[in-house]
Amino acid sequence: MSTAKRVRRIPAGIADSGASSLAAFIAGLVAIHTLDIAELGLYAVFFSAFLAGTYIPRHLVFLPVEMASVKLDPIQRRTLVARSIPVGLLPALLGSSVIGLAVLVTDSRADSALLTQLAVTSAIATFVSPIQDHVRRLLHLSDRSWYAAMVSVTQLVIVGVVALAVMAPDQVIEIAPGWLPFGCLVVANLVSLAVGVIFSIYPGTAVGVIDFSYRSLGGPGKWLLLSGMTTKGTLLLATALIGHFAGNEALGYAEAARQVAQPVMVLGIGLADGMSSRLMEAGHHGDRGVGIESERHFSLFLWGLGLVYLLVVSFDWVGNPMARLIPQAYGVTGLVLISVVANLVACALYPYQVQLVGGRAERSMARVDVSSAVAPILVGVFSAPLHAFARPLGLIANAAIQTVGYRRLTQKMYHPAPERIPVEALAPPDATFDLDSQEP
Repeated sequence: MSTAKRVRRIPAGIADSGASSLAAFIAGLVAIHTLDIAELGLYAVFFSAFLAGTYIPRHLVFLPVEMASVKLDPIQRRTLVARSIPVGLLPALLGSSVIGLAVLVTDSRADSALLTQLAVTSAIATFVSPIQDHVRRLLHLSDRSWYAAMVSVTQLVIVGVVALAVMAPDQVIEIAPGWLPFGCLVVANLVSLAVGVIFSIYPGTAVGVIDFSYRSLGGPGKWLLLSGMTTKGTLLLATALIGHFAGNEALGYAEAARQVAQPVMVLGIGLADGMSSRLMEAGHHGDRGVGIESERHFSLFLWGLGLVYLLVVSFDWVGNPMARLIPQAYGVTGLVLISVVANLVACALYPYQVQLVGGRAERSMARVDVSSAVAPILVGVFSAPLHAFARPLGLIANAAIQTVGYRRLTQKMYHPAPERIPVEALAPPDATFDLDSQEP
């Protein structure tokens, strides 16, 4: 692929991630403007459970399919959507059951009606969201990044329309607030998923290179699942601990600050999506030069644009539109600043992750992720004095350990240690050894 074509895919990736994340951002705004600060803390727990649940089908089925797609050319990859979605339905249903954990940890401090509304809508969103994400990623891998962006734009439009319908002063639809944040995403994901499937229809013959059985996908899938669930499961546990030790209000302020910091995550995911094919192929083929070049482009865009955003939104001042849009985020001084930094540190992992996935280093990645899980849990246990800062500080601690581990794994993948040659192999064929003298 030419350099010019690779560069053109970056705006498509950012547009895709931007529209998708803006849809999630609008859903978050619905939560912020319809729930009080303590209820927003409960929403934060369900959102963490939603993220954890989506990782089960993603890592068990969808990501292994995407990893295997590097064996095919971009045209052949267009046949994968119709074959992979049916295989992912059962894991997606299993992922939605994670919402039950959020119900368990919040049951004692939540209104039962609100709890039911959040549980039902977040469970459906957890089932649909990873399927829609998979379709978009396959469109990227098939050199159809602008089609992926159109799927996300559809999602954004639907979320906006539904949000206006339920939040406008002259409400078209009257509905209890608890149904709204995840409910918007459910409707938008279903419609945009249908659009993505239509874009993925390809008349060519399905290729048989990839084995879609659970046994085959489970090889890399079990390690990717351990890796993903360790990361997102740790976030869920840490969030629950913060709610227990620091209180729902602390979580509410942290969730509002996370919404302000979310555009940085949008940027990081968009860059990673736009470069995903190149990064994954670099890891698969052991092409360190391509990997370094892609890492450099990623860092330039991420830190350049991210630091500009940090300067604009960190504090409440006249030039900061987020202070007017989400005033709750600025109820704790400095919280937005730390939250934006946390997202920048977390996003810096993406190019290493994609290369390692392409290089089939999922087992080593799982070891790094398991070892990094202790940090945010400890932060959660000692969150009472940290208050709302505990959430972004836990993310920073987790991402910092992962960064060190992933960088080492990437270097090792491209520069493996030379194989040790037995001493016997260096001796003449007819040589014998005296074990006492060590001389032939």
